[in-house]
Parts: sequence; structure tokens; C-alpha cells
Amino acid sequence: MEIVENKKYYHIHRSNLLEVGKTIFIGKEKNNFNGYFDKFGHNYKSAITGENINSYIIADKMAEFTTSNIKNQYLEKHFSYDKDETIRHLANTLSHYLKFSREQLFEEVRQEFFSNYPSRNKCLWIIPNDKNAVNYWWNTLGQKGKIYEINVSGKVHQASQQYLDLSTNSFDCIREQAFKYWTATTGTNKIEDECLFEGFVNVVTEKTIADFK
Repeated sequence: MEIVENKKYYHIHRSNLLEVGKTIFIGKEKNNFNGYFDKFGHNYKSAITGENINSYIIADKMAEFTTSNIKNQYLEKHFSYDKDETIRHLANTLSHYLKFSREQLFEEVRQEFFSNYPSRNKCLWIIPNDKNAVNYWWNTLGQKGKIYEINVSGKVHQASQQYLDLSTNSFDCIREQAFKYWTATTGTNKIEDECLFEGFVNVVTEKTIADFK
């Protein structure tokens, strides 16, 4: 972790938290990424009835169907029983809850061993003053949002995102990955590293990706 003062970074913004000329403090409230799990689950919205169906019911009843070839009367009203659709939905559901469990475990390790470090729950993700890093994250994040030049004063933690890979390993294995993440073990390409920030952010100006060519 590094303490910085009035240091230049960039941020790809996809909400309405920041605006040019504004100074805000980051670190008291959950960010949009982790706050999402509090507000949204991953139910299945039926194309037939428009109702939200518990994804576990789909998994459970489809598993029964594969062995008995008998459709559940309740689920049949809402769901097509298409196997490809089932796989796609359950894969997305699994990804949603694996991200949540990863974030919980990473925060657990941070609180216990690195409590002075920026929290993934409350941080702002920022990008070093490096055009290659800006281009990498612009493409990785789907080329969406506003690119802001910012000056920051506070705490920065830089670590390899390779330790964030989703996994169905044991919680202890994920805790081990978290420990490597918080000890700032970098990957093979530093432009792909994450930078977590807590502190004061001053939004200097808005940029376009053309400014980094």
C-alpha cells in the first residue's frame, strides 16, 4: 500500500458520483460494484409470465427432469425447459454468487490482516498515469463510461487481478488468494494490475480515449 498526495491518476466512470471540478471523499460508503449485491439477486425473469423465479428452483427441477423426464407443474408455467437456456442462466447465476463470496472473503482477510488498506467494498478503482494502462482498462471495461483525469490524496493499493479469478475451490483456498492479493504480489503485466483508492478525489477534467493514443 502507498500513501499519495495530489497524485495524478485516471478513472473510468459509469455512474453519477463524479463530475469535473468536484472533490469528494471515497471510503465511507459501499461502491456500486459491491453495493449491487445488496440490492439485486439473480432470479430468472420468465419470458412467458414476466414473473421472477428463484434460480435454485430451476436448477433443482431441471435436474429432476433430466432423470425422470417429468416436468414440474409450477416451473412449466414459467420456464421453457430448454437445456441451453438453463445452462446459460445457471452459469450467470453461479458467476454472480461466486463474485459475492469472493468479495466477502477478500474483505474478511483485509479486515483481519490488512485493516489499514483500502477496502474493495468502499474503494474507487483508479488507473495510473500510463496511456497503456488506460487503453487496457478502457477495452476491458467494454469501452463504456467517461474517462476522468483525477488528483488523489489518500491510500492506494496496487495488486494483480489474477488472484480475483472466480473459483469453486474451498474458502481457505480463496483466502490464500486474497492474502497474495493484499500482499501486493503483482502479475506478469503491471498495466493489468488493479489500483484501489480511498481518500480525497479531485476531478480535474474529462478525457476521451483518443487522448491516450
